[in-house]
Amino acid sequence: MKKIIQNKKMGILMIAVLLSQMQLQAGWFSGFGDRLINGVVNTMQNNISRKANKTVDDVMDGNIKPSSKKQSTKQNQSETQLQKGTNSVDTSQEIGTKPSTKAEEKAAPISYKGATGRIIPSTGNYELIDLGTMQFKGEEVFYDRLNIGVQKLDIDKYLDPGYYLIWVDSVSKTNAINVVYEHESEGIEFGYGIEIRKRIFNSAPRNMLGNKEGIMHVVQVLPKTQGHLELTLINNPQLNGAGTITVYKIPGPELK
Repeated sequence: MKKIIQNKKMGILMIAVLLSQMQLQAGWFSGFGDRLINGVVNTMQNNISRKANKTVDDVMDGNIKPSSKKQSTKQNQSETQLQKGTNSVDTSQEIGTKPSTKAEEKAAPISYKGATGRIIPSTGNYELIDLGTMQFKGEEVFYDRLNIGVQKLDIDKYLDPGYYLIWVDSVSKTNAINVVYEHESEGIEFGYGIEIRKRIFNSAPRNMLGNKEGIMHVVQVLPKTQGHLELTLINNPQLNGAGTITVYKIPGPELK
């Protein structure tokens, strides 16, 4: 009986020991979970800290290169700004104008904005001009003469914007003179920037005789340009001809 009681005590003691060990192990396993989580967190924080420090170091050392996406975005922004700037420059240079079509360029008269020179002066005081066969209001601004015995007379003058009457005439009815335009191979008669508006008399420029009215045209020099009057009066081989050239400034395209 006594032995049975001792065995029971030993059993109870062993059970108590086992229970205490199980509690210790359960506590260890519970703490292990916490420790595992804390370890992972600490590891992540350390990695983040290391990466952050490396990034700062790379930036300070100039080793960081922008990503292709950011670089492309900045490049597009720069191109856009450059395009806007270019457009603004073009707009300022072409205020009040628009691109012309090929048809408009073909139809537009040739204007001359190149070489400039001393302008034939005018006063703007228009008086009655009487040529015998016709009358009109205007101002004589230029006159020159090819005389007998002289081989040629070169005309190289500049005209202000406005309307003009240009008259080239032969003096002799029997001894001819010739007129040669500087740019007649280009289809230009009196010169660059001088647009013919009306042909009053249109005798042939070669072998011109005084029994006709010669060459008389109403012309225009366009605004903001200069007309370059370039032609030559040439005498015949015997040098017995003579001729004149007269330029009148007139108030408009019609002779009144």
